Amino acid sequence: MNSQQNSKVKPDVEANLESLSDEKLNKMVTKLPTIFPYAMIPTRLPELYYNMKNKLYPEYLYYVLSIHLCMNQPYVILARMSVRISKIYQIDLSKIAKLKYSEEELEFRRRIFWSFYGADRGEMSFNGSLPTVQDRDIVVNLPTNDFWWRYGGECKAKHPEILLWNIIANNKHSEQFSKDNTKNYVKTQTLSGKINEFARRRWLKKVYNPDDDNNQLMLLIEKLNKFEETIVKNSPIDFDLIKEAYSKYKDTIRFVVDMEHIIYKNVFTQYYFFMKNNLYQTELVRVEGIHIHPERIISAKNILVDTANKQIDLIYELSKILSLEYWKSTTVITGLISAIICLNFMSIYLKDKNKDMKIKIEHLKEVYHKMSNYTEIPVILL
Repeated sequence: MNSQQNSKVKPDVEANLESLSDEKLNKMVTKLPTIFPYAMIPTRLPELYYNMKNKLYPEYLYYVLSIHLCMNQPYVILARMSVRISKIYQIDLSKIAKLKYSEEELEFRRRIFWSFYGADRGEMSFNGSLPTVQDRDIVVNLPTNDFWWRYGGECKAKHPEILLWNIIANNKHSEQFSKDNTKNYVKTQTLSGKINEFARRRWLKKVYNPDDDNNQLMLLIEKLNKFEETIVKNSPIDFDLIKEAYSKYKDTIRFVVDMEHIIYKNVFTQYYFFMKNNLYQTELVRVEGIHIHPERIISAKNILVDTANKQIDLIYELSKILSLEYWKSTTVITGLISAIICLNFMSIYLKDKNKDMKIKIEHLKEVYHKMSNYTEIPVILL
């Protein structure tokens, strides 16, 4: 879009953008990082608050909003085109980019890409779409020091809490507050993409090689176990901190500081259950002429039921102490497989075992009833 076109578009779009009150701005900076953590990966809170307060919107916002007037849901299409054309997925391969941009500008672009990457791999996992960029073609460094990026740097915002955390973040010891959330999120989406690709293609091969198949399966199981040990269990979700933060600091920056890591930890745990279910369900597929030992099938079924039970327990316990608005999006999608596994379990196992499973289903239905206020997806289970 040239400058002449922009001069026409900008006033039209700007006229429809309302000024935000201090109350709305505060809600924005305290809710967005916890409700939409992936979309907020590139965002710096001092800059966001100052720009929104003064209506200093980026140029691309006007372009997207103007296109939206004549095109339904253009965002995914535009994002994919931009990634391919700009080759941002190889930004750390380009010597020109390193000369053209400062380190902070490069870090911002890396975070833009990884935010897109997570959304793209999510589409791939749940909709069966092909990735915009293959993993082997990506040359982008992983993000570093999430805490400094979120709260540090230059601060023009006249917001007491933002100023306080900006001072803390700019301290040379601020790395102690960083939890590698973005880095681990990228690892989560990468592994999820690999497992999804394996599950989709495992039984569609023209020539089946049992040795290759078993090697791929064992490699993914090993990666999944490592993911559990290094990311899920280290450290587990802190329910006591959730209770304290939600009761004392809700709608404050302190709440964001405490909760952002916990929200991510829940994402990693939910995705772990989802990936495990996805992987072991491939053991139950029956293909003519291909035989799997019955003990492997029994083992896979037991693992699936155990995983489903653990996921439903986590969802139910978390729903008691934290509002669903902070974690509904991940749970709606990843929890559905566990629900289906439990329903299938009830149809084939003895009545005494079904009693416990019925309780699990009721717990999940209770949570999904609450979620129906936010989305229609869970209603299919009710």
